[in-house]
Order: sequence, then structure tokens, then C-alpha cells
Amino acid sequence: MEIITLVENLAYQQETKGEHGLSFVVKTAGKQILFDTGQSNLLVENAKRLNVDLRAIDMVVISHGHYDHTGGLAAFFRINDHAPVYLKPKAFEDKYSQSTGQARFIGIDKTVAQTYTSRFKYIEKPTEIAPGLKIIPDIGHFYAFEQISPAMLVDKAFIDGHN
Repeated sequence: MEIITLVENLAYQQETKGEHGLSFVVKTAGKQILFDTGQSNLLVENAKRLNVDLRAIDMVVISHGHYDHTGGLAAFFRINDHAPVYLKPKAFEDKYSQSTGQARFIGIDKTVAQTYTSRFKYIEKPTEIAPGLKIIPDIGHFYAFEQISPAMLVDKAFIDGHN
């Protein structure tokens, strides 16, 4: 298995850039899997610098529906016209943060969600996507410190209208 970091908060190589967010490529069992897409098209820029061909990605896995993990989807879709995107349905809930004192949208771009509907594949139970590689869509909270911040809000109206 090989993991290539495309986007992370810090850039450790001078030829790449960092941003708040996450994106990496997992190469395993003859498959190339893009895990998250960062918050912008920076994944495309860094992929070029690292000689990662995004057209060769077989599938995408989205960990959750925040902009810093899904913001590069539109840029990815312009390059790759075939890879399905696996995510849990809750990823499309409208998400907001009040960390600055005022609610601001931090969810998946609605235009991307509506334009590329056919690319999204919903995972609601543990699912093997490549030999020995599973998506586990819900992991419970076990410790008191794992509480969701009260500054984070969810409006379920968007997903309820698109099931």
C-alpha cells in the first residue's frame, strides 16, 4: 500500500502547498483511491507536482461533508469523468459553524452536489471497496472528549429533500 498526501495543513515539500483540509491518494490492490479532496483545487496543483494522475483515480472516498474535505470535488470532476464518490448520506446535510460568532456554511457545495448527483454512491454499512479495504461509515463516540462542538450545527432539510 502506498499513501500520497496531496493536501494537508502543512506542506513539507517546497514544491507543494498546504491549506486547511485533507486529501490523499491510497494505492492498493491495483486500485487508486482518492480520500477527501481538500478545500479547493489545490489537490490538482499538488497532484501535478507529485506526478499523480487524477484521471487514473478509480474511486473517491469522502470522510465527511465539510468544505475542507470536499471543496476540491468540482476540480476533480473536471479532470476525472468516471470515478464514483463513496460517502454516507449524512455528508449532504447542510453544515454550519458558529466558531466566529455568526453561522457560516461549511458543508458540501450545493452546486457540486446537484450537478454531479450520479457520481455519488451512498454507503450506510461497512463496505469493502477494494480487497482488504473497507469503508466504515459510522464510528461511535467512546470518550467524553469526543463530543461535537456546540459551535457546529446541522440543518437536515437539504438531505431530506434529496433522498
